[in-house]
Amino acid sequence: MATAVKCIQSNLQHAKAASNVFGRRFRKEGVHLAFIQETWVNSGRVCGLGDAEGRLITAPRVTRPRACILVKKSVHSFNLYRFCCQDVVAVHVQIPAGRIGGGMEFVACSAYFPGDKTADLPPPKKVRELISFCKRKNLQLVIGCDANGHNEAWGSTDTNFRGEIILNYLIGEGLVVNNIGSEPTFVTCNRKEVLDITVSSSDRISKWRVSSEPSCSDHRHIQFEISVGERTLLQYRDPKCTDWEGYNRSLVHLLEPTIAKVRDRDEIEIAAEQLRCAIITAYSENCPLKTKKDNRKSSWWNNKLDKTKKDNRKSSWWNNKLDKRRKEVRHIFNRAKASGNWETYRTTLAEYNKEIRRAKRVLEKVLWESGRSTPKHQNSQDSLKRTTE
Repeated sequence: MATAVKCIQSNLQHAKAASNVFGRRFRKEGVHLAFIQETWVNSGRVCGLGDAEGRLITAPRVTRPRACILVKKSVHSFNLYRFCCQDVVAVHVQIPAGRIGGGMEFVACSAYFPGDKTADLPPPKKVRELISFCKRKNLQLVIGCDANGHNEAWGSTDTNFRGEIILNYLIGEGLVVNNIGSEPTFVTCNRKEVLDITVSSSDRISKWRVSSEPSCSDHRHIQFEISVGERTLLQYRDPKCTDWEGYNRSLVHLLEPTIAKVRDRDEIEIAAEQLRCAIITAYSENCPLKTKKDNRKSSWWNNKLDKTKKDNRKSSWWNNKLDKRRKEVRHIFNRAKASGNWETYRTTLAEYNKEIRRAKRVLEKVLWESGRSTPKHQNSQDSLKRTTE
């Protein structure tokens, strides 16, 4: 049976409640990959996605990132820093055969196309460079972006200059817009539009849809899957077959642009991540990939681990009251779309946002008083520990 990588995409409009809801949904629904724009940033750090239990990827040394990618911890990935900036983040994803499906490699990109008059013509330079790189390396590419452009080809109400430029460029590069239908991805009381698009270089995107779940943002969540294939083979690399001279050359080359001197905790995190990615990339380039049949009959997961997982989630900030409010917001949103009366929806959504923030504050207070909060320096130590293991 064919399997797939579950994906979700959204612009969070720098909102705390929207980030909290998105992170919870990422974890609860078992999402593998998230394409995020305009996250909530506090003191130069992306916040609000701690409940996602995933690895957050942003551009290094950027104070207010407008794009990031969230990857499930069980998914193998490494950053493509040369294609990252404030508005663009790219990551190389590796799905071993037998883990999710038949195995594949592809590049995932989250991008925000600035819509102000001073911005360059879309797509951004880093996106163009990434597309060229994937074509040279014969890598499949998936882009989730807030295009800030209208085009009837992807369901917008009209076509403007920006939308026409974007579509012409994508067609010229052999890329496909995967949006289906005209369900708006951006909704306010006086405007409904399709601004968010999903772009790919292959036909592996399926089940693309705009979610009806409340997002606490004017942008709605987009869900889709990336088809992986049949679970028939296992792929692995044998260290004994590594070209170690080539590995050393690749590692030296990849570490050239990294931070030379570490001055603070943030740069420790960046340097550790750059070293980790360089090691993985150098190893992948110099150790051939092998395949074998998947003869496994049992999983490493057991009842004890499942119980521990459930116990850890009992401390979640989500509760029955919030779940009831979420359903109410969803019902009122659908009613407002039909009637055009958005006042009740705006009031209910504002109350929902307040209750989410209040629930998060209560949980943080409980964790702090019980001594379960992690000191700030611990994250840096854990990052370095994972890199050296």
